[in-house]
Amino acid sequence: MIGSVNFDGTLSGSINAGGGGGGSTVVITPVVTEGTKIADVTVDGAKKDLYIPDYGADITALNVRLDTAEGNITNLAGRTTEAETDISEIKQSLSDLTTLEKTASGEVVTFDDGIVLPLPALKVFIEPLQSGSGDPSPDNIRPISGWDNVNVTVADDVDNPTVENVYTIDLDGTCYGGTLDVVSGVLTVKKAYVNMGTLAWSTAGSGRHNTTITGANPSADAVITNAVCSNYVPTSYSQIANIDNSFFLGYQNTPLLQVNDSEYNGESATDFKAHMNGVQLVYELATPQTIQLTPTQVNSLIGVNNIYADTGDVELTYFVNNSLVQTIYDMVNVLMG
Repeated sequence: MIGSVNFDGTLSGSINAGGGGGGSTVVITPVVTEGTKIADVTVDGAKKDLYIPDYGADITALNVRLDTAEGNITNLAGRTTEAETDISEIKQSLSDLTTLEKTASGEVVTFDDGIVLPLPALKVFIEPLQSGSGDPSPDNIRPISGWDNVNVTVADDVDNPTVENVYTIDLDGTCYGGTLDVVSGVLTVKKAYVNMGTLAWSTAGSGRHNTTITGANPSADAVITNAVCSNYVPTSYSQIANIDNSFFLGYQNTPLLQVNDSEYNGESATDFKAHMNGVQLVYELATPQTIQLTPTQVNSLIGVNNIYADTGDVELTYFVNNSLVQTIYDMVNVLMG
């Protein structure tokens, strides 16, 4: 047995080592070949090659495999992102299929070729609500009310629905007239309300009473469509003298309001103002106002749809029935959540 050999520095030549009976000669010849073979070792005349493990090659190969794996992961992440983008674009494209759109309007919009998709456009008209019937007068007062919210109904039948979805939209106050773009949430206020007892009145030469409503849209002389009153019928400047219990709003492009009430004609402006307390007037604004509300997504039904609002007519765009588009859209929704 050789035992142990300790050395520092560079080995060369031969080493004689005693190991009990007899001795063995160990010759070490340092050799460096391609970074793996480090020496020839001869023991008792038998030559052996001495190697160290080729960690460098293994590490290089491992690094290559790691770099490749990292690249594959990066590519996979990129493809995943691209796939998500493609799915989103497909979903949007399905909602943008203008060749499959139809437009309709009315008090109740009915169609039987619907597809379960959000309506791409839905406008609701808001009109003031006046109770009672007949011409308004001091003896037939017809109160006027506005709307605090809009209810849009989507049902398979108007009278006896088996499916009925109601969308309630808060108007953030009382609205007496205008339009609501349900999809964008933009409320356009076109009419305003005033208690006629709050206005500053004057007495005209005819004994009738006048005032001016700043911001009102004056009506053409021959046509009165811009205002409604709880106590008086609308007329024009040229006809008011002939119609008792009437009013007009608009003269020579000014928002002049005049009332003909034979019971109060000739009274002082102060007394007339007191009599007008509680008399309601809803008038058209010269400049509509817009209010941003919360957008609402309204979905149509498969098959028969009846869509209407409690505030007035509706105007909408819907997608016609297409089973392929519906199937793809449903699959995309499952994928995207």
